[in-house]
Amino acid sequence: MLTPAPHMASRPHGILEFNPGAVEILILDRRGGIVWKGSQSDLGSPIRWEGSDVRGDAVPEGAYTCKITYADAQIVYLPFVFIRPH
Repeated sequence: MLTPAPHMASRPHGILEFNPGAVEILILDRRGGIVWKGSQSDLGSPIRWEGSDVRGDAVPEGAYTCKITYADAQIVYLPFVFIRPH
């Protein structure tokens, strides 16, 4: 799994953990459609994505993009390849 610091890190079982300064995470598919959305109101607690879509179903392996929004309104787009651990 691609793990570009400082925006996100890979955790066991395919979980992605995002920088604690992020207030909203969108996981986008290749067409830009929203696959998953996570947000927080308590800064300091990282948002975690477990490889599921908005319905809670497992997403297929493949190319995705994270749209990471920080409290200061900075937005980072981060392409990555999701590979489910075996």
